[in-house]
Amino acid sequence: MRGWFFCAVLAVLATWGAWGEEVTLEFPPPGTECPRTRVTFTTPVDMGVLGAESISGELLGGGDVLVHLESEPMTIKLERRGFCDDLLGEVYVQLVSLIGPVRPEAFLWRGGAQEEYAPFPAVGEWVHLATLPSGLREWRGEFRFRYEATMADPPGAYGVRLRFRVEYPELPSPLRELYRAEWEIMVTWSLEGLTVLLVHEPVYLGTIGPGIYDPEAGFGALEALENPVLVLTNLTQMVSLSVRAVSAAFPPDFSGGAEAVWQDLALRVDGGAYLSLGEGPIELGVLSGPGWQRYLIDYRYQVDERDIPGEYGAILEYTVTTP
Repeated sequence: MRGWFFCAVLAVLATWGAWGEEVTLEFPPPGTECPRTRVTFTTPVDMGVLGAESISGELLGGGDVLVHLESEPMTIKLERRGFCDDLLGEVYVQLVSLIGPVRPEAFLWRGGAQEEYAPFPAVGEWVHLATLPSGLREWRGEFRFRYEATMADPPGAYGVRLRFRVEYPELPSPLRELYRAEWEIMVTWSLEGLTVLLVHEPVYLGTIGPGIYDPEAGFGALEALENPVLVLTNLTQMVSLSVRAVSAAFPPDFSGGAEAVWQDLALRVDGGAYLSLGEGPIELGVLSGPGWQRYLIDYRYQVDERDIPGEYGAILEYTVTTP
């Protein structure tokens, strides 16, 4: 049996943010009767840092490159007291403003009556969260936030301001304004400057068997097609990708040695021409950031009469470089 495999290794790291402070407020101010609303919440809600650790191997698959930065659950607790606690209440939320280069369509939230992640309809537009029926003294709402980052998002600090409101629509207009409960929280996060390389899992080229030779066409080849390699950066610079041969493994009696392995092992990018790994480092492409590029790599080993039974392998090194 003569088998082939090779592999590449990737290491990444990142840091994460901290949670905010719990705040309790009372509406209206002390000394006012009917109804009294006490609200407890946490601000700021820090979703942390989007760095290299946020980039997972799942992005090697097809489709666009989106990286989700998500918060831990944030709970808002409402307590209604006083001799008018049987009033009907309505809870709303509003996106007040954006901090930094936030794309509003990429900031998602869920909570209250909204069970799935969705963007806010517009800055400044109120969204209904829940109805507080008469007689309900306590209500809890759990909220989560997410930012769908792309490599077009520049490094830096990001955030949004959210405003919450509890209204009592059954009260006359002057009292409705007096007893309205309104507060704000901030959701914050940041993006590191990063350049990341993701490489496919080890590849097995197959086994050389009797069918590899055709009396008329000669020896065939082993191939593994469309193995993804992904380069991404959010920096405004050029990033180039290259690959080189590092080491080869072969049976002790293989007469050609490592040089023969590299002569017969080749790769190509996105269906182009095969290039021999014995000719030194191979330039695969250039990415003018910010952005991403997914390369599909085909590997080919040309079989010949020098190949003897045993296990063969190769280690290749992919490298991204910047000016």
